[in-house]
Amino acid sequence: LEFRRVLFRSPIAVIDWNTQFEVTTWNAAAERIFGYTAAEAIGRRGPDLIVAPAVRQIVDPIWDALLQRKGGEHSINENVRKDGHVITCEWFNTPLVGTNGKVIGVSSFCADISNRVSLEQQLRQSQKMQAAGQLAAGVAHDFNNLLTVIRGNTSLLELNPELTEEDHVSIHELHEACTRAAALISQLLAFSRKQRSEEH
Repeated sequence: LEFRRVLFRSPIAVIDWNTQFEVTTWNAAAERIFGYTAAEAIGRRGPDLIVAPAVRQIVDPIWDALLQRKGGEHSINENVRKDGHVITCEWFNTPLVGTNGKVIGVSSFCADISNRVSLEQQLRQSQKMQAAGQLAAGVAHDFNNLLTVIRGNTSLLELNPELTEEDHVSIHELHEACTRAAALISQLLAFSRKQRSEEH
């Protein structure tokens, strides 16, 4: 009796299923996570209740493996609440075996890990942007070094008294190209600085 009290007060959803994938136990945490009361959930099949249509093809093999005692004990997948909101849940499943050695059902512990998954995704995105910022800074500095060489050589070239008018036009175009390139370098460095400032 005490165990049942603990079970129903658990912050983790505790759900039991029969071999037809129908709910037989649905604790308070399951009500909170999925939005269905025990009265609404008990007797209904998991695929019709909380399994998002998009992941049924993933869940069905897990269920079959549990019934055959060949796996499926741990999974992370998307589920759907009563209000239609999709959440990410982590499941720990145990086949329930009768005295004859046959599976008579499955007991599941489930936690809503949507917030954790969201934070992990944000962290990965932040790390990607940090790497992009570092790459941009490296490219900008290398590009700037090349640009310095080009500018220096074109400035020296302009001092040649034998240059034709056409040569001066070409050099002027080189200078303009360098100016545009310098603007691109500034944008790359600004992007890099922005990423560094957002890290802090």
